[in-house]
Amino acid sequence: MKYFEKLKQQYKKEIESWDWEKIEKDIYNNSPQYDEYGEVHFSAWLGSITSIVPSGKIYTLWTSNQTLKDIIRDKAYYEVLFEIAESYGLDISIYSGDIFATIYTFDDVFTDDGNRFYFNNKLIAESEKELKEWMDKEGYYPNIFLQDDHGGLTLLTIEV
Repeated sequence: MKYFEKLKQQYKKEIESWDWEKIEKDIYNNSPQYDEYGEVHFSAWLGSITSIVPSGKIYTLWTSNQTLKDIIRDKAYYEVLFEIAESYGLDISIYSGDIFATIYTFDDVFTDDGNRFYFNNKLIAESEKELKEWMDKEGYYPNIFLQDDHGGLTLLTIEV
């Protein structure tokens, strides 16, 4: 097994041991924030780069104290962190040397396959029929977007 894959396995054990259900609850207990695009999100602080990332180093263009080993270890760590967070429906945000688990809230419904529909990062329907039932029950008829693998969005039309 390659060194990079061994590192990922090691970091996966560590990051999976975190209490992700508590992290998600903490996210919603915090006040909403707005990013530079005006989108609303909720976040919970996971730690600082210097305390949880293997090298403990913040990469900047004007420093040269990162070794190749630092870069490989940090890359493996970040890949695992992002993968695990995504499995819980969370994003990872890094701001001013701190790492946050983040949930973005949207007024719209998103799907990546035309079958599963998500509202505020939660699965709400597994078919168009279930989506229509959800909309009728909620009395809310949002825009519905198909998101492709590259983040592009296409507005879908679903007859109600």
